[in-house]
Order: sequence, then C-alpha cells, then structure tokens
Amino acid sequence: GKTTTVVAAAQHAAHEQKILLAAFTTRIKEGLARKAGHIKNVEVKTLHALGLAYIRQNWRNVTVDAEVDTEPS
Repeated sequence: GKTTTVVAAAQHAAHEQKILLAAFTTRIKEGLARKAGHIKNVEVKTLHALGLAYIRQNWRNVTVDAEVDTEPS
C-alpha cells in the first residue's frame, strides 16, 4: 500500500518540475522505479545515494573507501 500511495501522489504532482522519491533500500528503490518510472520528471534514489550526492556536491574531492567494512559486527 505504501508504494501505491507514493506513486499515486507522484502522478498527481506530475506538473511539478522535479519529483524525488526516496527509498530505504535498493530493492524498494527498484520497485518504485518500475512503478513510477513512467511519470514525467520522477527520479528515484536510495537515502544513501542522496547523502552521497550531497557530500560529493559540497566536497568535490571525496571518494568512497572500498576497504571499509560496512557489515555490522
């Protein structure tokens, strides 16, 4: 029901210049993209992707350290 509601809201806001749909996981992001990809000006990203985009926009020389263990202990 949540995805359906978000997609319906995006359809009603299709006149907007940009619509951003944010998801907690890549799996949810992919489902949103499948269901809302046809709506004009819709972009779907994970919250992590949004955060990284913000960091890269403000600190241009930042890189992701592939050696860091991201798995919980």
